[in-house]
Amino acid sequence: MKAGILDRLRSFISRLGSSPDEDILKGKQLKENPGDKTAEASPKTPGPGKEAFLVGALKESISKVSGSPEKGAENAEKGFKGRTLETLGAKAVDADEKVLRFSNKRLVLITSIVVVTVIVVFYSFTVWSVGYTSSAEFCTGCHEMMESYQAWKTSSHYKNESGVVATCADCHLPTDMISKIKVKIITGSRDSFVHYLGDPESLDFKELAIKARENISDASCVQCHKNPFPAHLSKGGFIAHRALQRGAEKKCVDCHKNLVHTRDS
Repeated sequence: MKAGILDRLRSFISRLGSSPDEDILKGKQLKENPGDKTAEASPKTPGPGKEAFLVGALKESISKVSGSPEKGAENAEKGFKGRTLETLGAKAVDADEKVLRFSNKRLVLITSIVVVTVIVVFYSFTVWSVGYTSSAEFCTGCHEMMESYQAWKTSSHYKNESGVVATCADCHLPTDMISKIKVKIITGSRDSFVHYLGDPESLDFKELAIKARENISDASCVQCHKNPFPAHLSKGGFIAHRALQRGAEKKCVDCHKNLVHTRDS
């Protein structure tokens, strides 16, 4: 489109470049000799006066804009193509950025869902497995534990006036979950190895009972025995509990022996 405008400007300048006298003379020649082409093909020379001034002004304007009419058309075409490519490139980059942002959000969402799901499943399985493997039924699944199981069922930890039952895990495992899992992994692996690959009948159960009692912490005891001074407490018990509160280096099981299992008696 711009090239066409510049062509029309050049044609207009050429017509302005001829003088009025020359145009009158040319018209007469064509009228007298219609078949004569020399007058029509005669060279045009710029005429003096306003026409020459106008021609110069138009040429100067075109030169300032584009350097020359030919270069003006070429630059206009290049500029149009450049702006078109630049616009298309900007739109493409913008579209890529939108796709990338959407992909990143989707990836973060999927990753978060997967991580949360894994954590929930792992935690749920851990809690369930700790609870199941801490039950009396599971602990007595091995025949070498049956004597200890029968002693527990006849003790005050199983039958008492309050109706509270202290299970194996309540006494023999730590109270916090992390320590409980650690102890279960260590002792469970050891007991399984002895049961399936060793000789359980040759174990010294009296020595094992003493070690098991030493591993019972006061924190396990106070889960149920929250009041150290019950109404039925004897005078000796009151003195001992008072000393324990004042920092005496004693444990509950140092005095309260053989409450459940009697193999170490």
